[in-house]
Amino acid sequence: TYSDRINEAKLLVAAGLKNLGQLSPGGFNMDFIDQLIAQREKVEDLNADQEKSKADLKSATKFLNNELQQLNNLVRDARKIVKMRVSISRWKAFGITDKR
Repeated sequence: TYSDRINEAKLLVAAGLKNLGQLSPGGFNMDFIDQLIAQREKVEDLNADQEKSKADLKSATKFLNNELQQLNNLVRDARKIVKMRVSISRWKAFGITDKR
């Protein structure tokens, strides 16, 4: 997961800084650590943005579903009124294809 990879990067940086002498010859030097930190920070920012987007979408979906339910109720009521007040032969003009 994102958080697992972010935590792994943090641990690598912390341990790498303590063991630079041993790791530098292999390419794990300060430049590499700086790249690792910068990339981790970028991923953290993007992950935070994504989580905010998910929360916003969840909220918008809840709002949409509530509004849709209100529309469903109004349509249901309108159909009932039409069925009671208009002859069955004219229901089709209202988009009602029911037979009764």
